[in-house]
Amino acid sequence: MRKLLTILLAAALAMALLAGCGGTSTDTPPADTTPPADLPTIDRAGNPITAPLSAERIVALSPAVTQTLLHMGLADKIVAIDTNSLIFEGLPADLPTVDMLSPDGELLLTLNADLVLCSSMTGFDGGEPLKPLSDSGICVAAIPSSASIEGIKEDIMFIADIVGQHDEGAEIIAELEAGIQEVRDAIGAAAPKTVYFEIAAAPAAYSFGNGTFLNEMIEIAGGENIFSDMDSWLAVSEEQVIARNPEVIFTNVIYIENSVGEILSRESLADTTAVTEENVYYVDNYSSSLANEYILTAIHQMAEAMHPDLWKNS
Repeated sequence: MRKLLTILLAAALAMALLAGCGGTSTDTPPADTTPPADLPTIDRAGNPITAPLSAERIVALSPAVTQTLLHMGLADKIVAIDTNSLIFEGLPADLPTVDMLSPDGELLLTLNADLVLCSSMTGFDGGEPLKPLSDSGICVAAIPSSASIEGIKEDIMFIADIVGQHDEGAEIIAELEAGIQEVRDAIGAAAPKTVYFEIAAAPAAYSFGNGTFLNEMIEIAGGENIFSDMDSWLAVSEEQVIARNPEVIFTNVIYIENSVGEILSRESLADTTAVTEENVYYVDNYSSSLANEYILTAIHQMAEAMHPDLWKNS
């Protein structure tokens, strides 16, 4: 009898132990700390990074990045921006702002951010204004302005992945690609118009050649950049513009009140085809200077200016 009681007590104890640590427990399981497969491990500048598993507090120090974050519906996660991003609608009120070239790293450190997205312009003078943040373990990721539309798409996907919005990023890219194809289909085999695109006005005129996303945009819109035989961003002379005699002139200059009127009134360009026929047009500054999905707006504007019948009927 004593032996039977001992066996029953041992069985009861075993069952109690199983109940305490078995599958019927209501304890919360440990959080999954496995990084998503698409979480970036290097930024767009090639620097190794440790991306946060969940980016909940984001500092955006590039207007192009801020625009894309807003497009992804992440306004509520932005805790600071650069001053150039103040133009965008939909940002939270009273956000701290800093100079994107030389941001106050100590100020940003007080915001408890887990992700900082900046361009290659931050710290361009050789300083390391964001070092206090990276030293504290905050992920600082650089996204240099891409030189091609393909690079822009990769930038968008990088942003999407690092903030946990992979599907949204893929959708934005698909919309951009569809919009570009729509323009190509509308313009078709129309003869391209020769184009001079002025991004800084005379006497310190600036333009661009091959190897830039703007050069690609002109070609998509049905134009041919008069400086496409040259590379990258260019300081140009009016003599060069005159010699190449563009049929169309675009400008995105905003620091002159009437940049189109200023070009039309330049005596030096009076005999160019573009000025003679008054084919001088303003292209939205932000959509033609920020390397993100909104370049499609500028492409549309250029296509309509150069091929109005084809684009308006598309």
